Amino acid sequence: MSLNKEAVIARLADSLPEGVLRSAVELKSRFLAASKSTRYTIVGASAGLLILLISAAGGSGDNGARSITFEARKGNLDITVLEGGALEALVSTEIRSGVKGREGAKNLSLANEGIESRRRT
Repeated sequence: MSLNKEAVIARLADSLPEGVLRSAVELKSRFLAASKSTRYTIVGASAGLLILLISAAGGSGDNGARSITFEARKGNLDITVLEGGALEALVSTEIRSGVKGREGAKNLSLANEGIESRRRT
């Protein structure tokens, strides 16, 4: 599906309110009537503002840290702690026994992933 430039502009113009369209046409005519140096100033300032907005809003919420991605693969994860402190999982899962009335019941073992289990009678 390819659209030519005129079709895109016509579609955009149809979706804009009349007042916005009138203002855009007026600003375009004023821009084209300005001198070259004024045009270059307007284009440069607009480009600078656009770059500033993209760089300010382009963060991923990592408190300013750059986003680095790695391929995830299955295997051992070696962690070396160089400083004292406590480690805590970001997301943890609590596993509780479903045995009712027996608060002291303990899980003796956990089945491996993918193993089918059934209730003993």
